[in-house]
Amino acid sequence: MAWRGWPASWLWVASCGLLLLVFVLLLSPRSCRARRTLRGLFMARSKRLLFRIGDHSGGNRDLSRRHQDCRVYGSPQDSIPYLTHPLCHQDVVSVGRLQIRALATPGHTQGHLVYLLDGEPYEGPSCLFSGDLLFLSGCGRTFEGTAETMLSSLDTVLGLGDDTLLWPGHEYAEENLGFAGVVEPENLARERKMQWVQRQRMERKSTCPSTLGEERSYNPFLRTHCLVLQEALGPSPGPTGDDGCSRAQLLERLRQLKDLHKSK
Repeated sequence: MAWRGWPASWLWVASCGLLLLVFVLLLSPRSCRARRTLRGLFMARSKRLLFRIGDHSGGNRDLSRRHQDCRVYGSPQDSIPYLTHPLCHQDVVSVGRLQIRALATPGHTQGHLVYLLDGEPYEGPSCLFSGDLLFLSGCGRTFEGTAETMLSSLDTVLGLGDDTLLWPGHEYAEENLGFAGVVEPENLARERKMQWVQRQRMERKSTCPSTLGEERSYNPFLRTHCLVLQEALGPSPGPTGDDGCSRAQLLERLRQLKDLHKSK
């Protein structure tokens, strides 16, 4: 249903953007003033903080001390301070009509979770809050796992619909798209996205959200099945004549190249 002339689809995107802002402000250990402002908004009616989902959890102690009813959600494997509601794969958190499903995606950390907001009740696309797993044209580093672990986690989110909106935990769009151009220079979808991102930056507008459908077309970390990347980055034929390159090996090679690209 439209509100004041806004299409329902745009209202849904705006609502998801607001929810992402809530997550970022709550999770940031540095934005004390922003957290106080946001806390005031949450408590304007209820007089208590409703919930907190933990990942970058530097503010958990202060929030829990000030608000004894504060709920802290997250993985029990990641030593989240003041965790009150441990979550496992496929657990659902309900906030009013919102249904948020936790998906286990280890790799960046052992207990890394992403959160999928179901859009069906609102006749809109679902929203993936991907934390440090997946960024626009990039992915997080593998700190507590292997390339095989990270690949499995990326495949978990690839199983979601193309129209799923991607709300990453960090915005590195221009840098990531620049690297994607190095490893796949003839990818026209990447070129169009880069031009769009640069226009958005010039106009001081957000580059989020992306969609999983878009990401499949230019994000190299989601394209380890593509022959063009395998041919460009795979190993040369060895003495046994085995010229194959597994997707996990290719993902690991991409990560190494990305780290070098960033350090230049």
